[in-house]
Amino acid sequence: MAQTYSYRVRDKQGKVITGTLEADSEAVVSQRLREMGYFVIGLEEEKVSLGKKEIHILPPKVKSKDITVFTRQFATMINAGLPLVKCLSILTEQTESPMLSEIVADVQHEVEMGRSLSEALAKHPNVFKELYTSMVKAGEIGGVLDDVLLRIAATLESEDEIRRRIKSALTYPVAMLCISLLLLIVMLIFVVPVFERMFRDMGASLPFLTSLIMKLSHFLTSWKGLVLLAAVIAGVIFLRRWIKTPGGRRKLDAMKLKLPVFGSLFHKMSLSRFSRTLGTLVASGVPILQALEITSSTVGNVLVSEAVDSVRIGVKEG
Repeated sequence: MAQTYSYRVRDKQGKVITGTLEADSEAVVSQRLREMGYFVIGLEEEKVSLGKKEIHILPPKVKSKDITVFTRQFATMINAGLPLVKCLSILTEQTESPMLSEIVADVQHEVEMGRSLSEALAKHPNVFKELYTSMVKAGEIGGVLDDVLLRIAATLESEDEIRRRIKSALTYPVAMLCISLLLLIVMLIFVVPVFERMFRDMGASLPFLTSLIMKLSHFLTSWKGLVLLAAVIAGVIFLRRWIKTPGGRRKLDAMKLKLPVFGSLFHKMSLSRFSRTLGTLVASGVPILQALEITSSTVGNVLVSEAVDSVRIGVKEG
C-alpha cells in the first residue's frame, strides 16, 4: 500500500525544496527524487493520527479549475522560452492541488526519462483526457505547443463557465425542492398525527382530502413506509448501475433525445460539443480521422457518438 513521505531536497542551483510524494517504500521515493535531479537531504514517512486522518467517501479528484490554471501557466512559461522540464518543475511547486502536484512531478520524471510530454500526460487519463493529450501531441509535432496549450486552456475555461452557469441556474430550484420535500415529510410524520388526535377528540368527521392525508401519514410512519423507502433506495441503486451498462446507457440517451422540449436541447448540446471539439482538434493539427475518433467519445450521447463513428468510417472509405 502506498505511503506518503515528506522530503527535503536540494536542486542543481542549490535551492532547498520540500514536498510530499506517495510511494510503496522510502527507497522508491529516494530513487525517484534522484532521477529528477535532486540531492536528497531528508526523507521520512508521514505519521497520520487516527483523529487527524482524512476519510474520503469518494476517491479524491483533481478539479477542472486546477487543470485549467495549470494549462494556462504552462502555456505562458513555454511561450516565454523556458525549457519543458523547468516549466514542469516550477508548476509542481506552484500547483495548489496536492494530487495534481504529484501528477505533474510524475510527468516531469517521465519527460526526464525520455518520454514525450503527450506520452507522459497520457499515463494519467483520469486527469488529462484523450482530447487533451492528442492536442498536446499535435502541438509537439507542429512545434506550436504554446499555442495549443493556450487553445486547450481557452476550451477548458469555456467548459467551466458553462458548468458554472448550469449549476447557478439549478441551485435555487433544487434547494427549494429539497426544502419542500423535507417540510412535507416533517408535516406528515410529526404535525398531521397531532391534528388527527384533535379531530378524533372533537368527534368531527374528516373531509376526503384531510382523510387522505391522514392515511398517507399512517403509511409513512408504519413499517410499510420503511419498506417503500428501502424499495426506492434499491431502485435508485439498480438504476445507477443499469445506466453504466452499454445497453442501459444507450436506452437512456435515446430517451433523452425523445423528451418533449428538452430532447431538442440535449441534441443541440451534443452537436455544439461535437463542433467545438472537432474544430479545436483540427485547428491544433490533429488528423481528421483521429479527430473524429476522439470527438465521438466526447459528445456525451451514445446515439450521436454512433453517428460520428459512421461519418468517420465514411471518410476513411473515401
